[in-house]
Amino acid sequence: MRKIIILATCVVALLCIPVIPLGDVTEDTVIPRTIESTPAQFGPIVITSNSEMINAGLDGAGTLEDPYRIYSFYIPTDGTHGIWVSNVDLYFRIWDCTISGSPHLGIGIRNCQFVNISDCAVTGAEYGISIVDSPIAFVEDCQVTVVDDGIGLTLDNVLLATISGCTFSGGETGSEVIDSIVFFDGNSFIENNNGILGEPITNCFITSNSFENCTSYGIRFEDYSRACTIVGNTFSGFYTGGILLRYSENMSIVGNNFTHCGLTVIGVGIADYDHYVEGNLVNLKPLLYLIGTDDVHYSGDDYGQIYLVDCNHITITGGLITSTQRGVFTAYSTECVVQDMMITACQAGVTLGHSRYITIRNCTIRSCSTGVLFWGNSENNSLTYNQISYSFNQGILINPDSRWNFFVNNSFHHNDDGLLDNGSENDWDDGEQFGNFYDDYSGYGNYTIPGTANSVDNYPDRYVPTSSGGIQTPVEVTLIVGLGIMATGVIIV
Repeated sequence: MRKIIILATCVVALLCIPVIPLGDVTEDTVIPRTIESTPAQFGPIVITSNSEMINAGLDGAGTLEDPYRIYSFYIPTDGTHGIWVSNVDLYFRIWDCTISGSPHLGIGIRNCQFVNISDCAVTGAEYGISIVDSPIAFVEDCQVTVVDDGIGLTLDNVLLATISGCTFSGGETGSEVIDSIVFFDGNSFIENNNGILGEPITNCFITSNSFENCTSYGIRFEDYSRACTIVGNTFSGFYTGGILLRYSENMSIVGNNFTHCGLTVIGVGIADYDHYVEGNLVNLKPLLYLIGTDDVHYSGDDYGQIYLVDCNHITITGGLITSTQRGVFTAYSTECVVQDMMITACQAGVTLGHSRYITIRNCTIRSCSTGVLFWGNSENNSLTYNQISYSFNQGILINPDSRWNFFVNNSFHHNDDGLLDNGSENDWDDGEQFGNFYDDYSGYGNYTIPGTANSVDNYPDRYVPTSSGGIQTPVEVTLIVGLGIMATGVIIV
């Protein structure tokens, strides 16, 4: 087990503000004017050099002890910046300012040595606060609300930033981090598409934040992010997922609480799954994340989400997993068994990634976006005596490179997009007398499985519900059904 090493970095400096508008914003789009340090000033503010800062008539002396102060301004704007500061290496502080209307950029900072923004409010902007090419930045106790496709906070090429006590509401992204080291502590991300987006992000600390009703992910790390610590955060009400780690390495995920969401890890090698994951809860149950574990039997009822990474001879028996991103996920594992479980209302009930000789037996997988997902070179796995139904996409989805898998005596019914086999050489019957049960089987001849594999069940039968089939009791759950879709309703169990 790796230990979490948390770096405590003390930065003695009072700092500036957030940054630029991404792309097409320049100083020419801002109306310059002389600033007087009196409250309730109107009109955009622009400062583009030390001399302009010195001659702006601001309170302060530009030192650590007595920074220049841009404070108590109310700036209604329409299509321009609210506040723009660039090319300044003096100490200054932006606080208690309100930028409203429809600014392209609320507060923009570029190439400033010390950025300190606090107690500011930005509403209706395309970009709330943007800080670019600035070594040190503090953003504290700010309220930022952006338009539907907007970004609340952009940090690009910032050596060290601390973001604390802020609320980022709406928009495509609450905070976008690019090539920056950031401490996020005690912030709220509400109804963003992605709360924090790192592409890539390295050596960041995300602690004690709340992520609520984000429609994609609360935290989304892309493109080989690494060595970040995510501790003590709460994730709730997501339509899709809580945390996504895509092609990322050496992450620490500790003590987080997921409600109706969970953890998604996607990679192309074991290193992309080799994370420290400990003490997390999914729907009030522990998240089980095993790496390199062999020959252990677990009760599925004890866990809210299960990952088996590079594991051998693990058996999971019984239990209910519901309303999370991936119910049971195997990666680079062999000869494991998942049996007698009920998995409902997940984006994918069971995922087999680069895994072999996995047995899924006598499970009920219902009301998921995809019932069972095969990807990578998943081979020689078997699914027998399972009920897979009411999927919002496919009951079974087999991606290319997965082959030699075996499906017998399973019941497939009420799956919106049926089954899809795009693998190769998968067997859908035992070669003698038994195949599977399908609700759309005509009763005559073979049953062709849709997909490029051209698979056929030579011994199909028609699915007929029976009182012993476990399909009578209605249960209300929150359904995580795929990208951007969630509903609360009744499933039949």
